Amino acid sequence: GVYNVLDQNPGIYGLLDFRPPWEVYGIGSWVTLAGSDGGNYFSGGILKDFSLTESIIFTPSFGLGLYNHSDQETVLGHPWEFRSAIKLSYELSGRSRIGVRFGHVSNAGMGETNPGSEFLSLIYSVPLSRE
Repeated sequence: GVYNVLDQNPGIYGLLDFRPPWEVYGIGSWVTLAGSDGGNYFSGGILKDFSLTESIIFTPSFGLGLYNHSDQETVLGHPWEFRSAIKLSYELSGRSRIGVRFGHVSNAGMGETNPGSEFLSLIYSVPLSRE
């Protein structure tokens, strides 16, 4: 993916998502570990899938995470950062999905500064179970 996608200094990051198989009233959860040369972000939260067609799924998500920066260009102002995102994906055979996710990370004013960052990710997901 790309972070700071709307800024003059964008950067590249990688991520690993885990989505547990349980839901409550159709609301699921997620855990993500993202990293770049600018820092690491471990987060988790809630999401919900909305089927737009038989194969196209829209997924809004919201969560909270812990951010650790390793350079001065990617300081987000506070270790605790909120994350909101939307994802549009296409479900392939075998329930795997390919999609794109756009989101925002921000400390919601908890820090002295709150620069925030927008990100854009290309996502490929594979189910761990055959259900």
